[in-house]
Amino acid sequence: MVQVYPLGLVTILGCVHMCQWFLKILASINAIPTEYDTLHTVLQKSLKIADKSSVNTVVVVMDEATYAKAQQIRWTSEVFRNRIVMRLGEFHVSMAYLACIGSRFGDAGLRDLLIESNIVAQGSINGVLNGHHYNRSVRTHKLAADALSRLRWLAFLDTLNDQQREEIRMVLADLHESYLSNTILDFVRMDELKMLQQQCQQFISRHSAVNPTFALWSSYLEMVQLLLPFFRATREGNWEVHLSTVRSMLPWFFACDRVHYSRYLPVYWLEMKNLLESRPDVHENLSAGEFVVQRQDQFGFSQIACDQTIEQTCNRDTKTKGRLTGFTLNRGAVHRWILSSHERAAITKECQTMAGKFLHSRKKDLDKTRICKDEEHTNLVMATVESMINPFEPDQHQLG
Repeated sequence: MVQVYPLGLVTILGCVHMCQWFLKILASINAIPTEYDTLHTVLQKSLKIADKSSVNTVVVVMDEATYAKAQQIRWTSEVFRNRIVMRLGEFHVSMAYLACIGSRFGDAGLRDLLIESNIVAQGSINGVLNGHHYNRSVRTHKLAADALSRLRWLAFLDTLNDQQREEIRMVLADLHESYLSNTILDFVRMDELKMLQQQCQQFISRHSAVNPTFALWSSYLEMVQLLLPFFRATREGNWEVHLSTVRSMLPWFFACDRVHYSRYLPVYWLEMKNLLESRPDVHENLSAGEFVVQRQDQFGFSQIACDQTIEQTCNRDTKTKGRLTGFTLNRGAVHRWILSSHERAAITKECQTMAGKFLHSRKKDLDKTRICKDEEHTNLVMATVESMINPFEPDQHQLG
């Protein structure tokens, strides 16, 4: 099984590692990727690759713009329906979901909060909120959600008496000890922790029912906390968690009026859910984690989406500093530049490998300096919220 990602530069990915010899088989297509003729050519070439690889079914990974039209082509052809499985790239789905968060909460105070706390510059705030500055957007929402979660937790503690607080302190101390002794999975099943979670959830539900602001920012935490298992599913190659989080994301795409994803993400989820009956062989491979790419074997929890791999490798390696801007006005030169892009990408990768550029290190999020910086920024967000109006302060008058 192979996975194809067509978006300008059409390249093939293997289930685990990038297959370099595919770069010559499926070179760049000098055409607009969202045109039906281009997508039909992509699907035909995908079948040729499947034949060369001696497999019956090929999995094609696309972004939503190409997925929507490619599915229309596939549904009208029995050959394509029987031999091609279409998937939406997780990278583009997460970008669209980040845009949902930004559009819902940007003008509700999130924009001002991020700027005032100095974790996002004013010139970068639009890119963070619409998800185009992907890494920065993910980190920003993690920090903001962490800060707001702490404030809501403190508000919950303020509603308890001294005895209840002491009981919670003992539960959390046992939780920390079980984490250090690697027995946390046994501890999370204990009744004490379940009861604490139930009390906290009752507090959230009770105050959300009477305080719209409380409910609004609790929904922000809900949206961000839903994004984290989606990332985890990709990092671990967990197919069931991936489908579960996609299903949970669907209402938010409808609520935020993301028309295209509202139309085709349910289609994607339903087809993937029915793979066990329609394509048992494909379902077996996807369940084994073969829907993501592992670019290095030194560290775990490091798999990434196929469409993100394309952006980080072939698409980046093939570009000039200014892309086509200011490159040339000669049509023939532009045509040759596009058709040779896969060769330039291969040469760039070989040069980087010889220079030792791919000596991977662990994730930056685990570095001590990054952890300290994140803690500092989280405290800044908390201080900024408290200097304004804390949305999680219990409104005693409304609770009456």
